[in-house]
Amino acid sequence: MLFETVKSENAKWIKNKIGALLNHMIVSASAPKMTVTEINELDREMMAFNWSNKTIADGPYYTDRILSVINDSYNGLADDFYSHLAIYIDKRLVQTYIKAKEHLDVSPSQVTVTFDKDGNLPYGLKFQYLENLPSSIAPATQKQLDYLEALATKNGYYFNDKSVTKEKASSYINFFTNMDYEIEPDDFDEHFIKAI
Repeated sequence: MLFETVKSENAKWIKNKIGALLNHMIVSASAPKMTVTEINELDREMMAFNWSNKTIADGPYYTDRILSVINDSYNGLADDFYSHLAIYIDKRLVQTYIKAKEHLDVSPSQVTVTFDKDGNLPYGLKFQYLENLPSSIAPATQKQLDYLEALATKNGYYFNDKSVTKEKASSYINFFTNMDYEIEPDDFDEHFIKAI
């Protein structure tokens, strides 16, 4: 979960401030004021960096809050803070646009983002960060792939096709760690070959 190490009052404050910025950028009185192409092309990391700098420039109270979050929750690593902020902005941009486009009477955080059968977002919107994709669509992380390869080798298999989703990788990891060879996960033979 984003900002899980941030004290709850600071996380809520950051989310509210970002929400207000995105709402101002994207929404006019009754419709989106940015195109999907413009939204998709926005540099989320630059937005995070610029938002932080502008907020810090608003005065010492804001400076102290931002620096407190960076120091207390990110061990002083501002780049990690900006990265998490960019991931949050990426998700919230899509939700804010959908809210405006569909005239929904909820906050953007309550907008459910759905994908079609091909894994596409509505209206041609795109996430720039894999962290915002559901595990059924997002590619497996390198950590998952490395662990899965080690488990497969240990259990006498060769991991030959590594184009798996996070969800599939989890099911394969569960298969190997539980050693339940009677029930192979779907598509198992497409990704693994029994070693000779």
